[in-house]
Amino acid sequence: ADLLQRPPLLLGTNGRGGMLRANVSWGKLSSRYDAILAANLHPEYPEDRRIMFTRCRAWTVFQGYSQEISIDCIDSFCFDYDSRGLWRYFIPTGQGEHVLLVVRIEMIPGENAVRMLFSRHLAGGKEGKLADRQQIKLILRPDIEDRNFHESTKAYQGPEHLWPKAVIIHSRGFTFSPATGHLLRIEISRGSFVSEPEWNYRVRRPVDSKRGIDPDSDLFSPGYFTAFLEGGQTVELYAGIVEARKERISHVKNISANIGK
Repeated sequence: ADLLQRPPLLLGTNGRGGMLRANVSWGKLSSRYDAILAANLHPEYPEDRRIMFTRCRAWTVFQGYSQEISIDCIDSFCFDYDSRGLWRYFIPTGQGEHVLLVVRIEMIPGENAVRMLFSRHLAGGKEGKLADRQQIKLILRPDIEDRNFHESTKAYQGPEHLWPKAVIIHSRGFTFSPATGHLLRIEISRGSFVSEPEWNYRVRRPVDSKRGIDPDSDLFSPGYFTAFLEGGQTVELYAGIVEARKERISHVKNISANIGK
């Protein structure tokens, strides 16, 4: 009941100025400072953070029955002091059955990166739980930006036309490089990425409204991830923000390693 009435925030850090600030009410945003990943891009000391991965909306689908993963089906939330949060959901799949899905979000120490783990618990043949052999489809749609964390995004000021062109699609994810100097990479451990760009306009942040500052921001989503889960299986979504130069160096190293094989 407390989670429904006054949902708290999970605050995580990476030890170098980066930040994870997620609303326990899944997918909701309370202020412009909420983000799954806000990076500190300076290599030596903390400065204003760069928000690129704002939120991740999620659904499960079974035999055409779609259910949003939201506060409506949350069972519990807990955290530890290593920047990890754990959500437990009892998610209906139709016909009176459900699955227990656990979502864990954690920052990676020393990196401007987060991992999100989606685990379907074993049903063990218990009544009311979907059989483990029955696959559910998991859909994850990331909403992204590229802004200083004190600012807001307005699509009409340029991003509406520029950001879709700044996305490069990979087999298991995408790279978003809207400006020189830094980029966002999001990929899934198994599954696929479907390119389907969309904008969410005027996403309202109620805390900002109470503070008397601009409460509306626009969010861009390049597409969505899909993966299938049986009982006992886990899928990981990784997101990292790096300097564009480091990404090029890593790419060259990978090419050299493959040539040498």
